[in-house]
Amino acid sequence: MQNNVQFRLEIFGLRDNTFRFKIREAFPIAQRFEVPEVLVGDPEQDVIAIEDKTDSGFTAVLGNNRVVINAKPFKMDIFSNDVLVVSANARGLMKFEQSRLKDEKVT
Repeated sequence: MQNNVQFRLEIFGLRDNTFRFKIREAFPIAQRFEVPEVLVGDPEQDVIAIEDKTDSGFTAVLGNNRVVINAKPFKMDIFSNDVLVVSANARGLMKFEQSRLKDEKVT
């Protein structure tokens, strides 16, 4: 279903050469709840270098690790020492339900 809802992908590079990412609505009706106790303290961030950028995506590098992002369809491959370790949405089945206003009709 095409609903024209835009999403924002945030990628963080961490000091231990790992990536952290969040996918959120770009223009939410209300802010979604985020569990504050997921991490013990704030992770130390490091600088990510953009290695390759095209109309369909980009590659970000952090130490010996890199993440390849494709936009349409969304797919994210994470490599460590050129070995694929994680492929997110490899089959294109990721679903994300956007926030919606409640129906105000009373029946």
